[in-house]
Amino acid sequence: MEPKRAIPGERMPPLYFAGRQDELAAFRRALGELCETGNPSGGIALTVGPPGSGKTQLAVKFAKDIHGANVSGRTISALLLPTEDLAEPTALFLAIAKAVGATPAGEKVADHDAKVTGGRAGGVGLTFDVRRRSSTLNQMLSASDEGGMWRNRALVLMLDELQTINDLQPACAASLRVLHQGLHGCPILLMGFGLQHTFSALSKAGISRIAQPLQLGLLDATDTRQAFVENLREAGYRDVPTDSVNRLATASQGFPQHINGYLEGAAAALDSHGLLAGPALDQALAHGERRRIAYYDQRLLAGHSRRPMIEIARAMDRAGSSELAYHKAKQVLRDAEFDEADLDLAIAHGSLLRDDRENVSFGIPSFHAYMRQLLAQQESEARPPADPGR
Repeated sequence: MEPKRAIPGERMPPLYFAGRQDELAAFRRALGELCETGNPSGGIALTVGPPGSGKTQLAVKFAKDIHGANVSGRTISALLLPTEDLAEPTALFLAIAKAVGATPAGEKVADHDAKVTGGRAGGVGLTFDVRRRSSTLNQMLSASDEGGMWRNRALVLMLDELQTINDLQPACAASLRVLHQGLHGCPILLMGFGLQHTFSALSKAGISRIAQPLQLGLLDATDTRQAFVENLREAGYRDVPTDSVNRLATASQGFPQHINGYLEGAAAALDSHGLLAGPALDQALAHGERRRIAYYDQRLLAGHSRRPMIEIARAMDRAGSSELAYHKAKQVLRDAEFDEADLDLAIAHGSLLRDDRENVSFGIPSFHAYMRQLLAQQESEARPPADPGR
């Protein structure tokens, strides 16, 4: 019997990456343009989405796809970094040089090696000057371009959790501005991945002009079913009934974090029952639902927004809609004696989705349904008990 593989956790790369073909195609087009022109002044390519939407795994997938490829005569390297690694310009530059296979050239530019001078040190007669000058990131990149370090090379530099940029050392924002401006002339495709409020964070960091961010939505029905079939196949579970796959796919609503929870439940049910139908399927669905509800509760807890978001759900019910205009939603919170800043906090932590039409929604239909459930519970608890004498 073929040994089974565990379903990876939600922060781990999936056994099979499904969907996101439009996004990957957009990334490849941006890379093709950079390699054709050699011009990095297009600035940061930003991808945003709520927690659990698969941003980091999309970055990892693209990095694997293009690392070592040849595009317009350039060999492509990929480097995925946490935003914290922008803090020290020389270390960042050397990481870039290493990624493109040019460490000696990078060290020469950065003056990284110790230099021997004519002074005395003790009885040795020599002294070491570790670094004679401190160059800026832009100066080092420009020098590397002028020195030929980028000949027939290009780099995809990806920064994760970019929404944290203003919580880090000021040097991080300074390095990001240098990379975004692209005045250095090096063929670097700068890509950023972060939560939905990342655009606002970049504005505060001095970066206001960027191309329209790519916002990750739900997987479509076909890609969602493929995610279940292929991940279960990779885990060693074959011939799962189509009806069962469809039930799982529908329950997950195409959201990557939910898909992971239902996959985990399906694998456990298959291990216990040897099939995925009847009570075994019910077990898998129940496990996925628990994971799904836990995700909603985590988002509400992270933004301290359970009660404010119940008021948003109430307003949506009154309007007979699944969305509200952003500024109307702020007014709803003010009228309910909450701070209007609670709305932005909820967006930042993934309780709400703000779209390009300036509307807010709960993003996933089942999240909206859960908020309506909490609303009904709150109204029930507030209702006075019935008079037994009437």
